[in-house]
Amino acid sequence: MKRTEAEKIQPTAKEKRIKRDAQRGYWASKTEFVLTLIGYAIGIGNVWRFPYLCYRSGGGAFLVPYTLMVILCGIPLFYMEVLIGQFSSTGCTSMFRLAPLLKGTGICMMIVNMYCVNNTTDKFVTPADEFFHLEVLRISSSIAELGTIVWEQLICLLITWIIIFACVVRGIKSVGKVAYFTAPFPYVLLTILFVRGVTLPGAATGIKFFFYPEWHRLLDLRVWSDAAVQMFFGLGPGWGGIINMASFNRFHNNAKFDSILVVMINVFTSIYAGIVVFSVLGFLSKMSGKSVSTVATSGAGLAFVTYPEAIAKMPIPQLWAFLFFIMLFLLGIDSVFVQLEAITTSILDEIQVLRKYKLTLTTALCIFSFGCSSIMCTNAGMYILQLFDWYSSALSIIVICLVEIIMIMYIYGIDNFLTDVEFMLGKRPNLFWRISWKYITPIVLIFILLTSIIFLREITYNGVKYPKWAVALGWLSFVSSIIWIPLYIFFIMILKRNTLCSSLKRRMRPLDWTPADPQDREEYEAFRRQRRAPKFMTESEAEGPATAEK
Repeated sequence: MKRTEAEKIQPTAKEKRIKRDAQRGYWASKTEFVLTLIGYAIGIGNVWRFPYLCYRSGGGAFLVPYTLMVILCGIPLFYMEVLIGQFSSTGCTSMFRLAPLLKGTGICMMIVNMYCVNNTTDKFVTPADEFFHLEVLRISSSIAELGTIVWEQLICLLITWIIIFACVVRGIKSVGKVAYFTAPFPYVLLTILFVRGVTLPGAATGIKFFFYPEWHRLLDLRVWSDAAVQMFFGLGPGWGGIINMASFNRFHNNAKFDSILVVMINVFTSIYAGIVVFSVLGFLSKMSGKSVSTVATSGAGLAFVTYPEAIAKMPIPQLWAFLFFIMLFLLGIDSVFVQLEAITTSILDEIQVLRKYKLTLTTALCIFSFGCSSIMCTNAGMYILQLFDWYSSALSIIVICLVEIIMIMYIYGIDNFLTDVEFMLGKRPNLFWRISWKYITPIVLIFILLTSIIFLREITYNGVKYPKWAVALGWLSFVSSIIWIPLYIFFIMILKRNTLCSSLKRRMRPLDWTPADPQDREEYEAFRRQRRAPKFMTESEAEGPATAEK
């Protein structure tokens, strides 16, 4: 139906979106984008999870399934998310214009990010273990004993969030500048620790223990599961951070080079950190008279107990401790930048009126996150942190990535997606990408989901089992995010009041899926007409017949 003169004065929903996308801005340089992605993808897990996992799962043999998982699933998934963000110039909620019915997945991403942002922080007992748990944490006997606030921890948490706020206050303009320091400087510290570590007595024993291949472990399904999970969570797809950071790229940026570069740096860092960690564990083994397998731990135990214990036996221990903990802080904090910016951008993309109040929104999110995470500063804080880390995100992120890949490759269609990439980059992706995106990556994701469920162990911390109500609370945190996918579908079905079949068909079609820049958009629409591709659904068509008639 033709628009009246009065209606022509008012911008259409599509015109409003184009204007909004134009206001989002771009990275000042390609370097800022790459450094921010490196800071996001490389985190504490590269230092305190990968080395232990590698040693536990067959040493050098573990690198075989890990490398295969990176090539067949990690790189394709990472590259796909960069392409989606760069093409659409939208965050992790607006990207679901590809299939509006699945927009609840974007809400799920935001909730999982909030959980993660708020978690910012054969057994033998050592003095370092006692100091960490009894003096630093002042840990209670179980999660049931919440205790009181440990004020030293709360002050540190407050300082951390002030630093985070200062770094994200201007959005990508400030995040990009901060990344020049937070991304490369941990490598300087890691290299200093590497030189010190490999020159310690016993270092060769620890490094050999790390790399020694146990080829028979490749027959163990759990090893392949561990490799897939480490690849998946090491690179960080599904959180929305990759899509959001890529949405500030120039439209014709060489996304393939960026994606492969960041993934390769991630893999290198994991192995490099493993050498640093196990050289020091070899030294600790020699000094304590215990085997490397006895002193090797993962997670917080490695970072705050085992490694500091080894450092205490070195000359000038204060220097090495300072360098090590500064490195951990920087590795953790730049991941939070991206996650917080992903939440902020998603809200601003959906509620455009808030764009002029971005500073207020950022301040409110930081205050809210500080308030929520303050419960981690109680005597039971470590139990709570482990509970949410165990349940709130792991399975949710796998489901999100499955929805993403199904939406893009099967609902939108891989041919449509490859056409979009061809227009954006000037070259159609080759057969490897088609096979990976359509077949191999979904199969690997299903494998990761099934094995994560099958091998899910009973949660414990420091030998303490969690009560059933706490486990139920953990599962509730998982459901609280993933439930938004079916809830949004149900909401749309009721709100539009169409027949189920017509609503599904309408809401599974792309909604104004075009580049943000007006010139790129015109060229893209001409490109699609030349390819005789189907037209995208407009806002009025999405609202249904009744709205369209108005």
